[in-house]
Amino acid sequence: DLPSDDMAGELTKFWAEQEQGMRAKRELVGFLVDQLTGKATTMYEVSVRDIPARSLLSVGETLAANQIGDFAGPLFGLFGGPTIPRPHGVAGLPFLRYHGEISNDSDGLVEFCCPVITADIEEVAARYPDMTRSAEEAGREAYISVPKADMGTALGWESLHRWLQDHNEHTDWQPRQIFLLDPARANESDLVYELAVRLH
Repeated sequence: DLPSDDMAGELTKFWAEQEQGMRAKRELVGFLVDQLTGKATTMYEVSVRDIPARSLLSVGETLAANQIGDFAGPLFGLFGGPTIPRPHGVAGLPFLRYHGEISNDSDGLVEFCCPVITADIEEVAARYPDMTRSAEEAGREAYISVPKADMGTALGWESLHRWLQDHNEHTDWQPRQIFLLDPARANESDLVYELAVRLH
């Protein structure tokens, strides 16, 4: 049996997950109703930024949605720290790259990617021989910022889809999830991550 403090923590975590799931379902139903009735849905504001050429180390696994935390959490903890020489600013933030739609019932390839200063890539890659080294060309990406309260909703993905169509922009649709804060420590209104897609 769990000690009482641990049990309380598990119950709090469980109900927080249930509430987030219900909120996501309500927003999805609202979105579908708006689509069927022709009512305009308020989308996220989409911005565009330049990303410089950079080196990446990556590792991937085929995962369902409820497995991502166990896969990515330790990697973000390791590669987000000061031991990895990363480019300055948003270009140096580690991210997840999705190669298809996934849910708790269907899996797909998810990559963890960490930008590394090119001059240091040889030394860092030698420390992590199981990771794949690659070079990414400079380019543009469209992105949105998502608060903790909306983490479980699909509105972010739909906002990017709609923006791409409206602006006649093209992408390989391998969305990137760039975490800005630890969701466990964030307030509901805090911006927790960005969703981004590379533009062609």
